[in-house]
Amino acid sequence: MANVLLLLLALLSPAADLIEVEDVEYHDAILRVHAHTCGLEAACPRCGTRSARVHSRYTRTLADLPCCGVPIALTLVVRRFFCDAAACPQRTFAERLPSAAPPYARRTTRLCAALVPIAFTAGGNPGAALTRALQMAVSRPTVLRLIRRTVCAARDSTDARASPQIVGVDDWAWKRGQRYGTMICDLEQRRPLDLLPERDAARTAAWLQQYPGITVVSRDRGGVYAEAAAQGAPQALQVADRWHLLKNLGDALEQFLRRERVHLLPANCPDGASLDTAAVAIIPPMTPAHVDSGAMMQLVTGSAPPPSGRQERFALVHARRQAGATIRSIAHEFGMARNTVRRYLRATHIPDWQRGTRRTLLDPYRAYLFERWNAGYHNGNQLFREIREQGYRGGASQVGVLVTRLRKRLPSAAPLPPTPRPPSPRKLRWLVARRPDALDEEERVQLQTLLTTYPAVATAYELVQRFARLVRERRAGALEAWLVDAAASGIAELDGFVQGLQRDRAAVKAGLTLEWSQGQVEGQITRLKLLKRQMYGRAQFDLLRQRVLYRTA
Repeated sequence: MANVLLLLLALLSPAADLIEVEDVEYHDAILRVHAHTCGLEAACPRCGTRSARVHSRYTRTLADLPCCGVPIALTLVVRRFFCDAAACPQRTFAERLPSAAPPYARRTTRLCAALVPIAFTAGGNPGAALTRALQMAVSRPTVLRLIRRTVCAARDSTDARASPQIVGVDDWAWKRGQRYGTMICDLEQRRPLDLLPERDAARTAAWLQQYPGITVVSRDRGGVYAEAAAQGAPQALQVADRWHLLKNLGDALEQFLRRERVHLLPANCPDGASLDTAAVAIIPPMTPAHVDSGAMMQLVTGSAPPPSGRQERFALVHARRQAGATIRSIAHEFGMARNTVRRYLRATHIPDWQRGTRRTLLDPYRAYLFERWNAGYHNGNQLFREIREQGYRGGASQVGVLVTRLRKRLPSAAPLPPTPRPPSPRKLRWLVARRPDALDEEERVQLQTLLTTYPAVATAYELVQRFARLVRERRAGALEAWLVDAAASGIAELDGFVQGLQRDRAAVKAGLTLEWSQGQVEGQITRLKLLKRQMYGRAQFDLLRQRVLYRTA
């Protein structure tokens, strides 16, 4: 049995042609394999001269792959040789075993090869825990060193054959809204090429200049990467992403709906109004004229305290802008966000931020709970048990909150279901922008009511649907006619969208013609987010870059 084990270990040992197994012992839950090198001569690592004169011997201990769940330690006797080359400064050298282990290594090459995927997949602490479970235990710093030492760089720019041709560029967030980096992907090979720590046109352009073979650069509608592509790859055709085109149009549509104060009552309003009768909630606009002109001028000249009410603040923002103040100074003066100031300035009357309704697990059972409440059953735990038998999967706290509200507001009268809020401009945006065949019957009724009540929305609907069709069908030839019609529609938000398309006309037409888009880049950024969260956002950039580019190795 011992001879069979020796033969098996000899066949499975690293560099089996250069290593001879002598003995095997099991001690302290480790299988120790004693072996020695058996080559006749070795080459000097400095000059390459082969030598057969042995100077001395020493012992190396290498951790190897486990066998049947038992860790293996290879105790290897290695020789030192004389270098007989007179011109070589290396007088003695130890024989190298590149197929078994690198110089000075404490693990075999095949063990390191097994640890690398674990390190890149799991990371530091999780990777170390996984190696302990697999009987290949290494520490967290060792796992991180394996990640840093693995070559995962972008393609060699000196190799013309390796130069990418179709690339996609997009940003990723270090911290959303504050700090961004840049990802560059090969859209043909479907893999990341490089990761940059900043969203900077100059640095991205410098990276693109390394690869003169780039012919197509796919990007979003942002000006940073348009400038970077123009500087770093002027020979390349820029392609505007189709999804971002539709998103920009949707943003313009939402701004239009918000400015026009488009409101649609739900079908189950308590007063009996329904969408079939085109019941629309029109809120009287609050314009700058509602604020006293004297108080307004006092604030403009700096002799009055900041406004407290939204209506007054809205009017004064317009007054300060008319007086020549910048958006930044207005935001600082009134303690507002700059985006809020911009929204005020775009609107003709004060916007109303109404919160939409949120669906909960309790919604399907509200009618039953109101019925039981009216019947005299006011015990929250009993009501919870009843609806749980009907399939309710939520907690008892939601039922308790509802019962508490009923006790406070309607202790004796029969309660009515809460009145749903009207759809927000964001929800109306999707109602107008979605494909007609993707709407259900209720949504079709809502859309018809909206278009009948607001002629301007009907005009916007026709333009939005036309643009969505030409984007989906990639009909670049129909773009010019759409731009003319949208500019003549009289809708300021669509006119601004048209001006943006005019400035980026070549990239937009390429996006409506070619097959390339940002889909691959967005997928890689999603993977980057997963890796960043696995490292709890604490890892340095070099580790994040290595793990993102690991598939490129």
